[in-house]
Amino acid sequence: MKQAFVTGGHGTIGGAICKHLGNRGYAITAPKSNEMLVQIPDMVQKYMRDVQEINLLVACHGVIGEVGPAINCDYWERAIMVNLVGTMTLIKYAMPLLSKGSHIIIIAGGGGMLDPMPMMAAYGCSKAGLISLTKTLAVELEGIPVNSIFPGMQDSHIHDVVVSAAEKGGIQWDKVKAMKETGKGAVPVERTLAAIDYILA
Repeated sequence: MKQAFVTGGHGTIGGAICKHLGNRGYAITAPKSNEMLVQIPDMVQKYMRDVQEINLLVACHGVIGEVGPAINCDYWERAIMVNLVGTMTLIKYAMPLLSKGSHIIIIAGGGGMLDPMPMMAAYGCSKAGLISLTKTLAVELEGIPVNSIFPGMQDSHIHDVVVSAAEKGGIQWDKVKAMKETGKGAVPVERTLAAIDYILA
């Protein structure tokens, strides 16, 4: 049976991915955040010691980080460390378990990668870095395809941070609040699942 390792597998998108991959016949390993924090190398390395093989690595973890004007934000580190550095740390320690023909899929996010992301600069910059990371690894890792998927704005718990920031979130708060209240504007998670199927075909 093929083995899938999914970070963020207990969130909205990650949970849907785990269920979908399970239906495709994968055995799923999805560590909880209290079991493995991707931004802490020792935790990742320790967790990987008990993993025998990975045929599909899905990096679906992520945090919003600080919300507000970029020039006024003092805590960029968490978003950068979790979203960008944490993804590289995960891949680094997963590499010995990935055989030729395995896949790496990075769930890169829904905004800020190519366009401005007012009031969420740390998140946007961390996700923009994933584009370069994906392209670089796709060249460096011979025999292991590396792809990114951009799922778009999802109605998930990660946006609760933006809602709780109230007017401090500016235009992002308006968009997320409207999505939460009306259910409109969210991209169906099925598009992400279809992209995974396309990559694995």
